[in-house]
Amino acid sequence: MNFDWEPLPPRVRWDFHPVATIRTSRKEVGVVFGPPQAAGIDSNGVGPMDVWALRFGCGLEVRLLAFHWRSPGIVVPWDDPNVIEVHANSKDGDHVAAHVPFELMTLQVPDERESPRRSWVLKRQDDLGNVFEVRSYSSRCAAEREQARLEGTLHKQTYWIDDLATR
Repeated sequence: MNFDWEPLPPRVRWDFHPVATIRTSRKEVGVVFGPPQAAGIDSNGVGPMDVWALRFGCGLEVRLLAFHWRSPGIVVPWDDPNVIEVHANSKDGDHVAAHVPFELMTLQVPDERESPRRSWVLKRQDDLGNVFEVRSYSSRCAAEREQARLEGTLHKQTYWIDDLATR
């Protein structure tokens, strides 16, 4: 998995709607990504929020919005789980999940016309030499994440990723 990232410059904006949400605490996000790039800023009506704005080596940009309030005036402690909005410059949930190590909830499903081409194919070879396609992905990052997960299981098989775009 690729967790190499750098902070985004201030004032990066995308579509208002999140691509997904996660349920975790601001503390847990801080353990993974360090302190927020903006803490306690005004969310324009929903109370204060902390923002992590990240750019990964592959070009994916992610913004995590962690609101301080559950509802007006009810503060969420730093270490209590709450719903955190995930915004990104890609609507590809598999790609976002490859970089954000929390379970994505309420994933926004993009229109088929907006879906990126699934050109990365994860394959496996069984003990008898038979080759099977496990699944196709639109980003190498997502395919590598699943490959690492499968290679970590007790049943050992050979896994590799094919790039259909180079054929």
